[in-house]
Amino acid sequence: MKAIWNKFSNEKRDTLFPVGNGRLAAQISINSSPAFEEILLYEESLWSKPYSNRNNPNSQKDLSKISSHLKEGHNTEASDLIKTSVAPLTENHSVYNPVPTASLQVKSYLAATAVEFSEFTDQKTTLDMENGILSRAFSAESPLPSTADLSRTTRGSSIQYTQDIFASQSQDVIVLHFSASTPKSIFFRACFSNTQNAYKAYGLGEDTIALQYTYPIPHTVMATAVTSGGTVFVKGATIVVENADEATIYVDIQTAYRHSHYRRKKGDTHISPKSLAAWTSDRALKNLCFASSSVYTDLYKDHVQEFSSLYNETKLNLNSSSDSISYDEFVNKKNEAENAVAETVYDFSKYLNVCSSAKNGTLNSTLWGGLTSCKAFIPLCAYSVNVPQIQTFNILKKLYKNGKKTARVMFGLEGFAGFETTDIWGDSAPCANSQVLFPSGGIFASLAVRSYYEHTMDYKFLKKNFYIIKEACKFFARYLEQDFFVEENEKKLIAKLFDAAIECARDLNEQKFLPLIEEWKTIRAALGNLYELEEDEFCVKTSLEEKGLSKRNAPVSKKESLAQLANELDSESLLSLFHNSIAQSSLKGNCAKIILLPAPVCKEGKFSGLKLRGNIMLDIEWKEKKLIAANLHTMPGSRFAQELQIVYMNKTYQVPFKNGTLNVLNVLPTTI
Repeated sequence: MKAIWNKFSNEKRDTLFPVGNGRLAAQISINSSPAFEEILLYEESLWSKPYSNRNNPNSQKDLSKISSHLKEGHNTEASDLIKTSVAPLTENHSVYNPVPTASLQVKSYLAATAVEFSEFTDQKTTLDMENGILSRAFSAESPLPSTADLSRTTRGSSIQYTQDIFASQSQDVIVLHFSASTPKSIFFRACFSNTQNAYKAYGLGEDTIALQYTYPIPHTVMATAVTSGGTVFVKGATIVVENADEATIYVDIQTAYRHSHYRRKKGDTHISPKSLAAWTSDRALKNLCFASSSVYTDLYKDHVQEFSSLYNETKLNLNSSSDSISYDEFVNKKNEAENAVAETVYDFSKYLNVCSSAKNGTLNSTLWGGLTSCKAFIPLCAYSVNVPQIQTFNILKKLYKNGKKTARVMFGLEGFAGFETTDIWGDSAPCANSQVLFPSGGIFASLAVRSYYEHTMDYKFLKKNFYIIKEACKFFARYLEQDFFVEENEKKLIAKLFDAAIECARDLNEQKFLPLIEEWKTIRAALGNLYELEEDEFCVKTSLEEKGLSKRNAPVSKKESLAQLANELDSESLLSLFHNSIAQSSLKGNCAKIILLPAPVCKEGKFSGLKLRGNIMLDIEWKEKKLIAANLHTMPGSRFAQELQIVYMNKTYQVPFKNGTLNVLNVLPTTI
């Protein structure tokens, strides 16, 4: 199904439509006039400041006191001590800029003399989620006499204008393309806002404008225009296009984070901010030169092919009566078709995650400017569509290095520890206003490594990153010896860490890990049976609660709840919600346990391309919440689980999977 999200009115002026490629993102504000576009720009490495060591050495001497207060129920006293002893030495770690550095403003006109549009008809904005294209279209009366040279699609003196916006993966730029049904009808002026905060605003040649910034991280925002027919020139720091048949604006943002020395030194470098800003300008100009020299139709085709291939890795079909619903219907829950709402929620979540998928990304997430900091497990467990991409682990080395210091300075212990939030520098210290004493960041980082291995069976990856899990276990082994206050949910997290560590060490099958396995098993046994991976754990509610994203008990299958979830949860959690409702899986050794239809989100539907643990793909179809088709398969030449446990309707069926393909119905009794 080609999913398209339509909005036919401009009543909500705060409506923002996103496009992105993981490194770059843009949000387009839909104003009352389609002749004025304001494009909010984002770059994933543009954070509020360089790294600073925020670990508080005073915490060591007061940890026992804090734990004693918590055990005795003296929460106020514990809170006061946390504020003074555990709180970081300096302000919070850097945050992702919630306000874009600059927006690109494009105002279109009817003529070179800046004649403004007076009336518009046939206004329509569509978001083609399958191909990653945002399009705006409208019609207006031409000021030209009827004898003007009109194209074959022009009705009388009416001109149809179209604007396409997307974020190219191959060229790594934001692209805005303008076309019209009548030749020589495109007139616009484009400039950046927020120029007063820039170190330098300038025009370059006859087609390029730029803003240079030296703070918070040196960076450059740059745009260049290419036309077919007509003219393009720069006036001050504004691009002017006149009499064009077609026009394309290419936008790039480059930051000093891409400078290897600046990144390695975490911003603490002898290079002046002005020199770094100039370096980012050169880098942006080079990137735009390559992009603008491409043929637009080829660039468009490459983008669609690349984006749609990622988007179509998974497909959900709930047999809805409508291929799409309007934005207003979705937000206001006016549409009575529950399945159409569910499909739209899933498709839009999938769209956002494809937009956050970058080949050369750092966090594999553009973050859209909506987060002020990263939950430690969000960038590390970020879903592209099915499973985390390898780019999400680029930050782990930094988090590990800083976390070794946090463990030593704040707790006086060996190993690797971090708190619940981090930043692009891998900061492992707690937030300034945090009331959290428990360092959960190292656990989530370790579970992310384990999860990636379980989904991909990538032995080399596990061997390369096992040190993260090993050092997190070293820390918590000593942490438990200190008799610190640990809540029940925190004990569960520690138990999951040691369970994952034991399984990883067994999978690596190296003699040197045998002593570690014995030590970890002893620690794990002392923690007790805090959780078991049984069928009742695989419900949607549990899946949400494990991510710390939901405390609700309301059902999620109703359209009201789905719309509420879409407004409240991030796209990664929504994808996980849908995937977990269709199938759940776990991996132990070389055996994958697969639970089918634990809580289907709708009564009937089908899903293809769901990636399960054990590096197995599932295509499934159900009706009246009962299975009617299910096929498992693997990618040719890949490593996968050789044994399966299929769980359906509370019954388990053991079956070999050595050939890498299986029709599940051949395993189940014919009575089912």
